[in-house]
Amino acid sequence: MKDWFYTYIDGEFVKKNREESIVINKDEVLVRPISVGVCGSDLYAIKHNNGESTIGHEWVGEILSIGDSIKNYTIGEIVTSAANYCCQKCKGCLSENWSDCTGRKLLGTDGVSVISNKIKVHKSDLVKLPQDLSIESQVLLEVAFIGDLSYMHAKSIGLVEGDKVAVFGAGPIGIFSYLALKHRGYEPVLVEKNPTRVEKAKQLGLNVENFASFLLSGVNFSKYDVVIDCTGDGAGGTGLLPHTHLFPKRSGAVVIIGKYFNAKLDNDSFYKQNLRVSWLGYHGVEEFRDSVKFWTPLIGKYSEKIVEKFNFKEVKKAFEAGIKRDYIKCILIDK
Repeated sequence: MKDWFYTYIDGEFVKKNREESIVINKDEVLVRPISVGVCGSDLYAIKHNNGESTIGHEWVGEILSIGDSIKNYTIGEIVTSAANYCCQKCKGCLSENWSDCTGRKLLGTDGVSVISNKIKVHKSDLVKLPQDLSIESQVLLEVAFIGDLSYMHAKSIGLVEGDKVAVFGAGPIGIFSYLALKHRGYEPVLVEKNPTRVEKAKQLGLNVENFASFLLSGVNFSKYDVVIDCTGDGAGGTGLLPHTHLFPKRSGAVVIIGKYFNAKLDNDSFYKQNLRVSWLGYHGVEEFRDSVKFWTPLIGKYSEKIVEKFNFKEVKKAFEAGIKRDYIKCILIDK
């Protein structure tokens, strides 16, 4: 049987055969993906890209074979990779200083889909996972890592102990941004406009408020030291961005995690408020490995309540549910 992968072409999910079988070199492992998360970035791609969009970058898989130069991994071990993989062509990669790679690409581009029966991963991008976690917990570790990046970016532009923080958007990234702060001693508030997501966040025990009442109460303007925007405009609407400047204190900080197709900052308002802004971009593999260690004892509390599972053959159904936001997180499982 030929190796295969799923892609999205002109409004349809298509299962395609690879023209050639995947062959690994001494620095790579061959992995069978067993679970893939439906990410907001995937939904963004199929909404805005023309032609073909290769999908999938949150994943875990089982090692099938191992290159000769790779140590400390075993056949059958469950692993994942950095979402942004090294190019293996730039000066940093050629000198094996992979953290200096200048040509990283997001999994799901250049035909590197993980919704497939096989994928090869270079040792520079491999991430070890705790083997005793459930598949649901393992595949959520990449999402939790983005939550950690929210916290790290906030710290880089001024977050200090005791600060008031508001996180907007109760999707997976917003929830884990909230939890990344909560588990480090902060008391954030989570703000969401979708009533279903508000209720699901309450079921997780989170301090969540409906956006309409949060806005209309009039008590939240210029109140927060840090505002974290996990909304974006990928699902339609404008996202928080046009209103972001309303909530931070003067000289406060804004971290933008949500992905925008048409991002426009209110420059005058940001200037008058003297706001500092950090925009999430590059995801480093070393930071991901550290994040896995942080979340290992914690993520099991949340994974079963957050995910809705679909079979690999139900790709279309899973993505439709993701677009409708029927669940917090949709994941595909092939096991």
